Amino acid sequence: MVVGSEVGSADPVPARLKQGVGHIFLLILDESGKTLAAGESLQTVKGYTVTTRTTFHFRDGSIDDETTVFEQRVNLRVLSDDHLQRGPAFPHPIEIRIEAEHGRVVVHDLESGKTSTHDLKIPFDLANGIVTQILQNIPQDSAETKVSYVLPTSKPRLATVVISRAGEDSYTLGGERQTARKLELKMDLGGVAGLIAPMIGKEPKPTYAWMADGHVPMFIRIQTQFYDGAPLWTIQQTAPQWPSPEP
Repeated sequence: MVVGSEVGSADPVPARLKQGVGHIFLLILDESGKTLAAGESLQTVKGYTVTTRTTFHFRDGSIDDETTVFEQRVNLRVLSDDHLQRGPAFPHPIEIRIEAEHGRVVVHDLESGKTSTHDLKIPFDLANGIVTQILQNIPQDSAETKVSYVLPTSKPRLATVVISRAGEDSYTLGGERQTARKLELKMDLGGVAGLIAPMIGKEPKPTYAWMADGHVPMFIRIQTQFYDGAPLWTIQQTAPQWPSPEP
């Protein structure tokens, strides 16, 4: 089993921008721009503890549901992360619970019905469930940031996510042109696994995130894989659509 010492070094992300209560609407699009799922993310705060739940309902009946509890004292620190994927959109339906404080990962394989428990040395810089909060809190001029990530597989192991700048892209808002900062999030598997993965076609594709900068940076769009070997899907914020008023 791989522990933290076998992946690249990383540091906890300072909680520069304290999280508050929030509720946003989201879409998942495939590579052609077709809508696959609609979802929402809700966030509540109690003292230094933040709970965020993001749920996607797919048009084919599948569901992706993740609830993360984290602290925002001096640094961001994940306490627990529960992630469920099931339905036709996911070839290997699975439910994973990360108990970061206790160094434990519980995996429930929904195909076989088997549950397994794994001991894992989980560092304080874990990013599972709080990637967008991390992107908000890293300095906008930072060249590179590294955080840890538990790969959501049947045999969980740690990897390092290397976040680096990847230029800028433009978008429009209300007909006006705006500029978004583009970031690359690349998974570093570390050790022997990192050398073997490209040869067997298992190396994860880079994730890209687009941030609207300013006093309060906010993610606009994220392009990522939802499971091992998955196509690239895009998560983006959206707004409710209202029927046209009757003439």
